[in-house]
Amino acid sequence: MSQGQTVLGVVADSIGAASSSERFLDRSAGVLDFQRRERYWACPSTKFRPVQAACLPVTYYGAQCGVVRHLELRADRRLWAVAEVDGQLELRRNGPWQFSYQLLESRDGWFDLAALAIVPVSESICIPSLLVRAGPIAIAGFREPGSGIVYELLHHAEEAGYEHRGSTLAIHGTKPAVTATPAIATTPLGPIEFRSAQPVDVEGRNVTVLAAPYNTPAAVVIKGRLVAESFANTAFVGRQPKRIYSTRDHDVHRVIGRVTSLDPADPAGLHAVIQVANTELGRESLELAKDGVLGASVAFQCQDEAWATDRTSRRVTKALLREIALTPEPAYETTAVLDVRTA
Repeated sequence: MSQGQTVLGVVADSIGAASSSERFLDRSAGVLDFQRRERYWACPSTKFRPVQAACLPVTYYGAQCGVVRHLELRADRRLWAVAEVDGQLELRRNGPWQFSYQLLESRDGWFDLAALAIVPVSESICIPSLLVRAGPIAIAGFREPGSGIVYELLHHAEEAGYEHRGSTLAIHGTKPAVTATPAIATTPLGPIEFRSAQPVDVEGRNVTVLAAPYNTPAAVVIKGRLVAESFANTAFVGRQPKRIYSTRDHDVHRVIGRVTSLDPADPAGLHAVIQVANTELGRESLELAKDGVLGASVAFQCQDEAWATDRTSRRVTKALLREIALTPEPAYETTAVLDVRTA
């Protein structure tokens, strides 16, 4: 697969995803009257087993192209799926598309998903067309405006990555999911914010970055005001997103790698290791980092903060790291690439 893309769509609704319409002759009123009758079939959303198998395949014209990462039953009883698929599929150009599915019916009355398929829209299927977003879930959610159903689904999908273990995938919004351990998003998230970081060390294809120095005030602009901001040493302790990507200049279309480890225990600040892909852009980025041309910049969402009474300083006490970019213009002067070595 290439950098990938994220696909969101309705799998089923409360009466079943498919319907047909036909005209029939109604004699019940004593007069000849042609009426229209609707017939529905397929599996109602409430009949899907609340816990499905993990890593459900997504197919495209018979070939697997991706994996289902998240299932969610919304308040309107529509069952949504969020999947990561091959970025080379030209879904936006050749659409519209919708989800079809393969089901297994169990003796206990529940239905289990075997696979989802991306298929052309059919007039007999009463569900919306698929929504396509560039990049994997973490990047798609990072770029999506902070409201609406797509934003919620993407961030619920990312949260599911924090909790997911083993071979099952719970449907968000069903009773088992509600009683499960709360996901990290129970704390309200702030908007995406960008700060410079310090590239620390490059060894082989790994770049170590001082992503967020602790207790180091930096002048930043927040809502049009100049503020002295610093990170507490608790800011990044605890669960962080499962997938954190690295880009050039925070450009979702220029992914160069992913974060493979985080160390929030260092007294200096949060250290992160980026594994840079062996691509033309990745190799170029490594060389520029070695030469000191590129610094680093982080994107994060604040979960908790403390402000001075005069609102001139802000201390971030809890945050989620969303992305690390290599860029010639970072934001915190103390954030930088520490070193680059050839293995």
